[in-house]
Amino acid sequence: MQDDIITTLQAMQVLDQKKPKVRAWAEAHKVDPYPPVDIEGFVQVEEEDEQRQELEEEEEEGKAE
Repeated sequence: MQDDIITTLQAMQVLDQKKPKVRAWAEAHKVDPYPPVDIEGFVQVEEEDEQRQELEEEEEEGKAE
């Protein structure tokens, strides 16, 4: 299926022809194509911020009563 997509994009002349050259260079120089930072590593921080915000809101509600 991926080949079909590439063929279609080439027919539409919207596929950049430099991309295969960049991939070949990266492979020749053993460059890892994956991001060096794990995006999932940031989820915990977001959850902690949400929990902190909920606690602050509860404290404010307690003071208002």
